[in-house]
Amino acid sequence: MQSYLIEDISKLTISEVIWNQIVSKNETNTIFQTYQWFHSWWKVFGEQNRLFFISIHDKDKIIGLAPLMISTDNKKRRVLRFVGNEKADYADFIISGSKEKVLFKIFETIFLRCKEWDSILLNNIPEYSLTSEIIKKICAHNNFKLLIHNGVVCPTLIIKGHEQDAIKISNKSSLKRRYNYLRNSGRLRFFHITSLHEAKHYLPIFLNQHIDRWSITKYPSLFLDNRNKEFYMELMTNLINSGWLSFSVVEYDDHPIAFHFGFQYNSKLIWYKPSFDINYSKRSPGKVLIRCLLEYAINNGMDELDFTVGDEKFKSHFANEKKRNVQIKIYTNSIHFYRDLVEHHAKRVFKKTVRFCK
Repeated sequence: MQSYLIEDISKLTISEVIWNQIVSKNETNTIFQTYQWFHSWWKVFGEQNRLFFISIHDKDKIIGLAPLMISTDNKKRRVLRFVGNEKADYADFIISGSKEKVLFKIFETIFLRCKEWDSILLNNIPEYSLTSEIIKKICAHNNFKLLIHNGVVCPTLIIKGHEQDAIKISNKSSLKRRYNYLRNSGRLRFFHITSLHEAKHYLPIFLNQHIDRWSITKYPSLFLDNRNKEFYMELMTNLINSGWLSFSVVEYDDHPIAFHFGFQYNSKLIWYKPSFDINYSKRSPGKVLIRCLLEYAINNGMDELDFTVGDEKFKSHFANEKKRNVQIKIYTNSIHFYRDLVEHHAKRVFKKTVRFCK
């Protein structure tokens, strides 16, 4: 097995076909590991980071990819992270061979270059992935300290094998009543955008709708940052012909009242970014959108509707399972490790105290 470190994006010449073939055999096989996702993100945000991409070869075959980068945190420390950090709801190493052997080889390269980073922070690794258990072994073997935290909750609606339960959820009165009102009082249409020309027409409407929707809250829209607009344009352009983009519209009397910018990948409908027209908020267009997506997923034989990261209250109403992501942090400095350990313990005690007081 040979390890290669690539630090210049122009020298990253792995083809789309080979990359996505490896993803298809990976334990974590989501849209966020694909060639299209990586290159869309790097094109927009890459210049702010230093590429630290490792590929593992067995003879003439690529069997592992570590899409990493070095960025600087707010304390001026150099942090090794997954490319796409905070945009990718699920992150992991991409491995088609023996996972433990390939990960040991990846971290051999990482630890040989440990003077170039201060810590490793790997967010949003699905808890079902063996990655965290293998990294524990790797760190013990190399005398590196690490912390593994339970990360965010990821609610999902499992449909396959639970079709009748999914249908009951889609027919909840809170959804059906709003849907039926719009359908009976005007022209209600739900559709997926399938051409780039059509997508370019609707994307600015979606972006402005999102900005307006969040302008009345204390949380401003991410699309006030033009880089996020560029990122969504890149994703849309790179995914539209693959069939993996799920850019959906709810129209009422020929006016788009809600959008969902998400993905359809590996037999799953993946929730990512919704919006709705605040002028129709009394008619709950967001709930109409959810019902349309539920019906689409059920009628098209999807295995699940994955609401991804975040335990927002509305998700629990339409999910039947809660998964979790984990966070792994590896340290070169023992002082930083013990400080974070104490801080983490204090937060856990505080949360338990608050729950007890309630």
